[in-house]
Amino acid sequence: MDYQSAMQPQDTLLPVATNEQLDAEDQQRRDALNGVVGNRPYQDLDALAAHCWRVWTACKDAKIEIEERLLQCQRQRQGEYEPEDLAAIHEAGGCDIWMNVTSIKCRSIEAALNDAILPAGERPFQIEPTPVPDLGPGGEQIIAQRVMAEVQMLMQQGFQPSQEQINARIDEIREYVEGEQKKEARAKAERQEDLIDDIFVEGGFYDALRAFIKDYTTYPAAFLAGPEVRKRRRLVWAEDEHSPVPVPGEKIVREYECLSPFDVYPGPGSRSLDDGPLCIRRRMRRKDLLACHGVPGFDSEAIEAALDEYGIGGLDQWLWTDQERSRLEGREHEETDPEAVIDVVEIRCSVPGWMLAEWGTSPGDVVRDYDARMWLIGPHVVMARVNPHPLGRRPIYRASWEETNNSIWGKGPPEIIRDCQRVCNAAARAAVDNMALAAMPQVDVVRSRIEGSETDPESIYGGKVWQTKESAISNANNPAVRFFQPRLISGPLMEIFERFYQQAGEQLGVPAYDHGSTEVKGAGETASGLSMLLAQSNKVMKDAIRHIDNGVISPAAEETWLHLVLYDAPEDAGDIHVVARASEYMLVYERLQQFRGQWLQLTANPVDMQIIGLAGRAEVLREQAKQLRMPVDDIIPSRKEIEQRIAIMKQQQAAEQERQRQALINQQVQGTQQLQGGIAA
Repeated sequence: MDYQSAMQPQDTLLPVATNEQLDAEDQQRRDALNGVVGNRPYQDLDALAAHCWRVWTACKDAKIEIEERLLQCQRQRQGEYEPEDLAAIHEAGGCDIWMNVTSIKCRSIEAALNDAILPAGERPFQIEPTPVPDLGPGGEQIIAQRVMAEVQMLMQQGFQPSQEQINARIDEIREYVEGEQKKEARAKAERQEDLIDDIFVEGGFYDALRAFIKDYTTYPAAFLAGPEVRKRRRLVWAEDEHSPVPVPGEKIVREYECLSPFDVYPGPGSRSLDDGPLCIRRRMRRKDLLACHGVPGFDSEAIEAALDEYGIGGLDQWLWTDQERSRLEGREHEETDPEAVIDVVEIRCSVPGWMLAEWGTSPGDVVRDYDARMWLIGPHVVMARVNPHPLGRRPIYRASWEETNNSIWGKGPPEIIRDCQRVCNAAARAAVDNMALAAMPQVDVVRSRIEGSETDPESIYGGKVWQTKESAISNANNPAVRFFQPRLISGPLMEIFERFYQQAGEQLGVPAYDHGSTEVKGAGETASGLSMLLAQSNKVMKDAIRHIDNGVISPAAEETWLHLVLYDAPEDAGDIHVVARASEYMLVYERLQQFRGQWLQLTANPVDMQIIGLAGRAEVLREQAKQLRMPVDDIIPSRKEIEQRIAIMKQQQAAEQERQRQALINQQVQGTQQLQGGIAA
């Protein structure tokens, strides 16, 4: 080990870098500002590469303050002091105990969000048809044909209907057709919901959403991206001589991923992810880039040049947050990875058409500006594509615990309770220091009376003999060694701790009783009072869930549906509306279950059965059985089967009534014949 490596600290809270690394980073910043990339000035690069580097440099420099906030949030949740605070504590000689209030609250929020958004057997979204289905020209034509046929039949019978009667009949038929189309639209929406859910499961959406929720409870903003079409190696079914067998193969899948807030770099003036430039740092291996050879939109020569330059040594640990981030995320020795990691900067921004045409992409009009997506590795642009979205959107979504208007970055839970966390830490440190001070007596020694003796005042133990000299003051209570006990004030300090611990829960809307604490006073001492307190705390949680509903789940489901319509053209495509139902439905799930059971009992009477009918009753039972995780299709027949049963029952009733009528007629005929026979006799 050389001298420089030996002198480098191995375990420190401060980011560690050699002088050469610091000089290289400063030089990189100066080069970027002066228009130099990798010892090459901007004018030596192609136009698109120079444009990408300017965008990336602007986005990277604009995020310096945000990166400091991200590191603070991560340290706070993991229970670590800021380096300057820890240095001040050690300088004062105090203990560095950390009472992790932030972790308790964040884990409580994370568990509540997972229960509400991703409950077992439920979907966080629902596909619904629009309230008024569009009949279209085909529907109107059906109505006109039916009315015309009925009018002609009436005219053949000698009856001439008035225009008012014709219009009334048109309205009746339109209402019937709309009802049938609503049923068909609901059936199509259910099939589309199943299809989207299958894509979510196969593409890892729910796993990405769980990771998103963890970031959501930690950082000022959390990000999720998708659907992204990728070719993956999976087990696929192949026909064998006897039966299908699984074999390795390639499959096109739509994937979703949670983007780390450290890797997302919005533009300096961006108000949303669709506004202004957006850069995303991606970490790839050599094999990942080799797999892009020959893919449309990629430049194979640029990939080879990037691999020649960075394929062995890699391109990483070049941002100022890299080392500290690696330590906090448990990758302290990341730089020793034998397989090179190459940082790829994905840039989404507006690009002139002539730049894309010069690079090799044909956008169409070279005069226009296009929202494009590029991959930048050092000075090499290895991929450039025009955004194919028909509305120009980017499939990247975000949400914050506490939103800030016109800003991508809001506030995370650790930031909201940071002051409470600091006070709790200060109270705990003072209490521990006080307990350590008051645990043993303090000793006051008159050193002049023990000088020259063999007594060591620094050593105290049971049964020790103190050899002292006579006091110069006679008849005075003046011992050479005096003991006194420091005052123990840890009780008041812990009261301060408890007060600010509760205040942290109030600020987040997650009080202690919301995650199982039994020390609840006031209204919480009764069952009804505790229920009211829980209902109030749910309002804050419901608002936080609504941010995820509106910012992530709904747009992700809509983008997936649009992707299906544009590229797969499913037969069930129709006018739909995506509802993210976590905030409105999941939080009252248990109450709905209870009320649904009560409703079934209340409507189990002949009067209500005449209103809702057997088919309506079956639908309610079907929903109830779904929530109870029962095999619904094996227990409750479908609506079509019920309607067939009702039709058969009606036929049987009609046949029975006809049989009874014929029997009555026969009885009457027999009675008449007998009466006539008696008269004749």
